[in-house]
Amino acid sequence: MSPIRALILGICLLTIKMAPAAAPVELQPWLQMKQDWGRDTDGPIVSLGARGQFDDTHIFAPGVARLDDQWMLWYAGSTAEVAKRVFHLGLSTSPDGRAFSNHPRNPVFSFGNGKQSVLTPVPLRDTSGEVQRENGKIRMWFTSTWFEGGKGKHTLHETSSIDGVMWSEPTAALMEGVYAPTILKVGKLYQMWYTDVSGSPWIIRHAWSRDGRKWYVTAEPSVFLDQDWERQNLFYPFVIKVGDACLMWYGSYWKKGGRSQGYTALGFAVSNDGMIWHKHPNNPVFKPDPDRPWESNYVTSHSVAFDEQERSFRIWYASRKKPPFINKYFAINTAVWNGVPKIDHAQQTATHPKVGSQSFAKWQSKARDSLHEMLGIPQKREALNPVPRGEIRHGDIRIEKWVFTSEKGSRVPALLYLPATPKARKLPAVVFTYGHGGSKSAWQYHYAGQLYANLGMACLAIDPIGEEERHVKARMG
Repeated sequence: MSPIRALILGICLLTIKMAPAAAPVELQPWLQMKQDWGRDTDGPIVSLGARGQFDDTHIFAPGVARLDDQWMLWYAGSTAEVAKRVFHLGLSTSPDGRAFSNHPRNPVFSFGNGKQSVLTPVPLRDTSGEVQRENGKIRMWFTSTWFEGGKGKHTLHETSSIDGVMWSEPTAALMEGVYAPTILKVGKLYQMWYTDVSGSPWIIRHAWSRDGRKWYVTAEPSVFLDQDWERQNLFYPFVIKVGDACLMWYGSYWKKGGRSQGYTALGFAVSNDGMIWHKHPNNPVFKPDPDRPWESNYVTSHSVAFDEQERSFRIWYASRKKPPFINKYFAINTAVWNGVPKIDHAQQTATHPKVGSQSFAKWQSKARDSLHEMLGIPQKREALNPVPRGEIRHGDIRIEKWVFTSEKGSRVPALLYLPATPKARKLPAVVFTYGHGGSKSAWQYHYAGQLYANLGMACLAIDPIGEEERHVKARMG
């Protein structure tokens, strides 16, 4: 491939990557519904503590779960000026999720060294808000930092409790650069979405774990700044799973009246797999209320629960009043979104029938012609002229080494993964393609090649131009 054509292809691929993909049809109802959140209390459900109490200046980050017959709302509270604040964990309880009373033992949990703050508590719970116990205990993750002397580093920790009041000593740091996580247990795996504060701007990432302690971070970010209303950072992702859909409410600075730091609001996104997210076109879906002074400027730092019987969502969120911002957050509030319609998957299938084979073949032919013309792909095929370079055996897999011609003057080294004893003369085949940053020696392609070969498929892994054996110095580019 000539340098000019490679540049054109790179621009096309960049354009494709940057353009937001249309959401799958089954997710469209979530993006078409207007979210009419209604405040159904006359004032905050949790307010600042009396002067001299641990939470007399700042309260935020309600982590809410239903335990037995009552709602438990754990929150981070602090006294002192912003730079010197140390947060501890408070607890407030309610029979209905609206009228809350503070626990007499507050604060119920502290980091223990008088310096580290306990922030953004996340109890393990299901979509409806019910606590999920493991070995009879409530698991809770939280983030921590030392505001006065810790240089802003945020770390992830865990604690556990029998009753939600008495908690174990915090674990050592499980991860760094983590803030405001939300955690679900899906099958045997723990899934986490969190604010990555290790760089700027803050974005939302995904990680997974087998035990909730050792976490593996997904390489690509989950949600990043790409809508006009979003400013500077994204934060506070909260994810629940309803049916087959993953739903996320997340916060960002909201430019209103020419100012981008005086307000925050909540956006909404939906996903099939928790990896690729589609944002609501009418974001933000939840905004500050200027008629309620205690939440006139900030609404974020939240938990959400779904009532299957009522088809409604309830949100608990922290808020801030207008400047001066003496209180980092000022109150905790709640709202409800009623009347969420059921998603009729049968109706979706009828409304959006599958494309027939003839119409698909017609589209496929047209698409191929367009790509050939746009990318300058030669219409005339060259002979492959394959040259074998040997093979190795690995269990029930045969890995052959080849060099072949892709187009005139371009020889391509490749690995071909095959079942050692194929069950048929012809096999279904997959070609692994790469961007300019991977090659046939990438570990993930070795894994995938062996996996598919074990399933009876043939897999061809190539070196793209500028990589490995096609690099001028025979190395990864």
